[in-house]
Amino acid sequence: MKAAKREDHPWRYRLEYGLVMALYGFYRLLPRSWAPALGSLLGEAAYLLISRRRRITLDNLRLAFGATDFDPTTAARAAYRSLGKSLMELLGAMDQDGSAILRGVRIVGRSHVEEAFRQGRGVIFLASHYGNWELMNLVNSASGVPTHVVARVLDNPWLNRMINRQRGRFGATVINSKDPSSVRQILSALHQKKAVAFLIDQSVVGNRGVYVDFFGRLAYTHKVVALMAIKTGAPVIPIFMHREAEGGHRLVYGKALSLIKTGNREHDVWINTQIMTRAVEEAVRQHPEQWLWMHDRWRKQPTVGTEAVFLDRDGTISLEVGYIHNVDHLQLLPNSARAIRRLNRCGIKVFVVTNQSGVARGYYSEEHVRRVNARLVDLLKAEGAELDGIYYCPHHPTQGTGAYTQPCGCRKPEPGMLYQAASNWPIQLRRSFVVGDKITDMEMAHRVGAKGILVLTGYGPEELGRTGDNGPRPDKIVPDLEKAVEWIVSQRETTEGDDPRTGTDS
Repeated sequence: MKAAKREDHPWRYRLEYGLVMALYGFYRLLPRSWAPALGSLLGEAAYLLISRRRRITLDNLRLAFGATDFDPTTAARAAYRSLGKSLMELLGAMDQDGSAILRGVRIVGRSHVEEAFRQGRGVIFLASHYGNWELMNLVNSASGVPTHVVARVLDNPWLNRMINRQRGRFGATVINSKDPSSVRQILSALHQKKAVAFLIDQSVVGNRGVYVDFFGRLAYTHKVVALMAIKTGAPVIPIFMHREAEGGHRLVYGKALSLIKTGNREHDVWINTQIMTRAVEEAVRQHPEQWLWMHDRWRKQPTVGTEAVFLDRDGTISLEVGYIHNVDHLQLLPNSARAIRRLNRCGIKVFVVTNQSGVARGYYSEEHVRRVNARLVDLLKAEGAELDGIYYCPHHPTQGTGAYTQPCGCRKPEPGMLYQAASNWPIQLRRSFVVGDKITDMEMAHRVGAKGILVLTGYGPEELGRTGDNGPRPDKIVPDLEKAVEWIVSQRETTEGDDPRTGTDS
């Protein structure tokens, strides 16, 4: 017999609503100065009583902060206490006017919002489940920035109506994220030069997200914010409500994020979602006790798939000739096509991952990079070898000017290009291989649990001297790509011959 759904038991909703209102009535009888202590007490009780969420919280903290000197239990209890305080603060705000709510909040960075509105394209607020995010909406609206808030409908319709009334008290409009017309409502608000706020730090279902790096792990993240920013040109302002140690809050509006717009929609959606996620991670790292660790953030992972081989381009597949200004200068290394052809025949996916900071430096355009990559594809096809995809990073953290000059999540050794491939293909990164002629290729491999193979073509001989005890050590050092493929195939055959019960040859 199937378990009954929650919506089949409306009495539960009434009970939950009644408990909240009873807590509100009890709260009103107490001195307001007791609220923080009562919130902490409620948080501690929830930590002790709700075992499933406690396990998720501790697991998430261990995944994010795996260092031996980090105590997940202490951080978890602090996060629960913060959540309890947030509940008390929301109950207290229910009968307060705007001036009373603003009294305990220090607002920082409002000039960033004003500058964003002057662009005349509306404003996107990038929010997260950090600090007291519901109070943040009230403060934002009460301070003169009424916002369209994109939110998921609560399972409990009684509580949903109550919280939406609170959200709209000072002019905010709630957009139901599950409403089929939600995209039209969002675009309409931005075209009217209004503000729209999104929470993007929780896992989503279906095909509405992309995998990005969050605390060094694949996190399936909603792509709607990146899509809206690309389509409308609206600036994206990070917004965080920090709980101050001495009491009160600090509402911080960050500078508009420098987003990437290359015309490659798939790439732009992924890289901009990564940029936004990194802004959230930076805030959470500073104050982990203020984030909602109770949510199973890394629940959704790529469909179980097979291994792949990720190849650097210049110095690994093709001759290392420096920045390629002329397409005809790209020439294959001996036997590289034959090596890739062998991977094709083994049914192994083959991708190219290459840093192309010449775009950021102004040496050539992205269109030029695509033409060079097209030549690579043609040369390989002429010898019966095929690539399943090519990913490149056009950025540099300091060199050049413009949108391409910024820290990003895709420039090696960052694993962003691997994550992007995992978003598009059924790949198990931990079973995969990275082949390249630089130590950054090895480091990128190890960050996702893949094996790194250093080839002694290109910069390989120079990089070999950097593989000391303190640097990322290759899993294998080989003369060239053909020998790398031989080793990959041998590893695959060994793995397939293992007895899964014992780990030994069957």
